[in-house]
Amino acid sequence: RETARMNRPFTRLENARTNASGTGLGLAIVERIARLHDGQLELLPRDGGGLIARLSLPLVS
Repeated sequence: RETARMNRPFTRLENARTNASGTGLGLAIVERIARLHDGQLELLPRDGGGLIARLSLPLVS
């Protein structure tokens, strides 16, 4: 499944709807930041196509 590859550096999906430029680093960077802060990045399918990226970070007191 392509969503499993999305957080790999320099990866762009074959079926992307646009020809937008980019390096394919965005989600890899966000996932790394999440892990460094004991958080999580979830990629959830959206009705009608596309994905929702949900970033969760723990609260600290």
